[in-house]
Parts: sequence; structure tokens; C-alpha cells
Amino acid sequence: EKQRAAVMAAATEKLAQRVRLAALGLASIAAAVCLELGARFLMHVREIGPSFSVYDPVLGSRHKRNLSASRWTPEFTMRISTNSLGQRGPEPTPADLDAKLRILFVGDSFTEGYGVDDGEEFPRLIASRLAAEGRSVRVLNEGVGNTGTGRAVRLLRDYPSGPERATVLVYQASSNDFGDDHRDGFFRLDPDGRLVEAPLPVPQSFLRRVQPAIDRIPGLTYSHAFAAFLQLARSRGRAGASAPTAAPATDDAQRERL
Repeated sequence: EKQRAAVMAAATEKLAQRVRLAALGLASIAAAVCLELGARFLMHVREIGPSFSVYDPVLGSRHKRNLSASRWTPEFTMRISTNSLGQRGPEPTPADLDAKLRILFVGDSFTEGYGVDDGEEFPRLIASRLAAEGRSVRVLNEGVGNTGTGRAVRLLRDYPSGPERATVLVYQASSNDFGDDHRDGFFRLDPDGRLVEAPLPVPQSFLRRVQPAIDRIPGLTYSHAFAAFLQLARSRGRAGASAPTAAPATDDAQRERL
């Protein structure tokens, strides 16, 4: 009788543990659903979707390779994909690789084509026009959003080149490059006004360090609640989506000199 009672008690305890775990799981799901609904209906979330870029120790950020993702904002919805080189656009064909002339587009979100679907970014439109004219030209889009001229300098410094590959460089600059350069801190001015380059590697922000784990959780980056959390964190300066090397505070005139 005692042994039977002990077995029954153990079985009852296991059942109770399972019930508690089930209740905890249901409560967690209910809380997540409430957070998601609250974010959807009560908050103005600016950007929903995964990051297009990853940390790079030299450039600060670069596009993910073989990316296929969506981005939702109040103004637009876009689809973006990258090739195995991390460039927006299709995988290069044998004809592209044999082309004697390359057109290299470098810049920020304007060059990247932020806000438009694949095929609508202006480097691809130019590539389509040249192809229709029968020209043997390879177009490379190295635009990455939220970057400045300092990153472009580092990118071009070691960009693959050779006498058999004549290259036309199309660099697109924007007025917000001043702020991006100041934020990135790849270069700064010393007290005598001389340009000084920051040492490598580029430090990682907290968000960049945890990004691989975030990207591995299915559906998380498309959650309105998660997007709202990132938006709040960035607005309070606790996290950054790009290179985190902050330059000392300076006025607009110093930014323009930089």
C-alpha cells in the first residue's frame, strides 16, 4: 500500500508539473500575442523586417550575402535580395564576368535602392538599359544604407581591380553623409585640422553582437513588438544599427570640415 501510494504521489506530482509548464507556456503565448497586438494597434512602428546588413570589422557594415527579405514601413513595402558577393542584384552571369567594362556604384540607401523592390533600384535600371543596347558591361551595386563617405573610402581602397577591368565609378553622396561620418568615426580631425583614421577593427555595438542570435529566431524580426522595442532603444541611444564608433561631440561647421 505504501509503495502504491508513493507511485501515485509521484505520478500526481509529474502531472502537476506538466500542468504548470503548460500554463506557463500558454501565459507566455498570451503575453506575446497581447504585446504584438498592442504594438500593431497602439504604436507607430517605423520599420519592420530584418536588418539587411551585418557587422564588418573594416567597413562597419556590409550587406548580408544571399539575402532575401522584406521591409514594411508606413510609406512603402519592399523586397530586397543580394547575391553571393553581398551586392544588391542577381548573381553575375558568365557574360558579366567576361565584360571588359565595369560600372561600380557606391553610396548609401539611395544607391542601395531603399524603398523599391528588386529591379527598380537605379543601378539595375541602368544595367537593363545597357543590356538592351547590347553593351558588354557589368554593373555592381555596392550601396549600403545608413553609411557615409568614410566607409566608401575604405571600400574603394582595397576594391578588386586590374588592368583588364576598366572601371567607371559612380559615387552618390547625400547631405546626411555629414552626420553618418561623424557617427561612424572612421576618420576624425586632430586639433591641427589634419585627417586621422581610426584603428581597426571597428567596434561592435550591442545590437550587432546579438544580431546573429536574433536572426536565427524564426519570424522575430517581422514582429511589430520587436520592431517597436528596437525603435524605442535606438531613440534613447541604447543601440545602433551601424558602426558604433562615436566621434566626440562637434558643431555643424566641424562636421562639414570633416
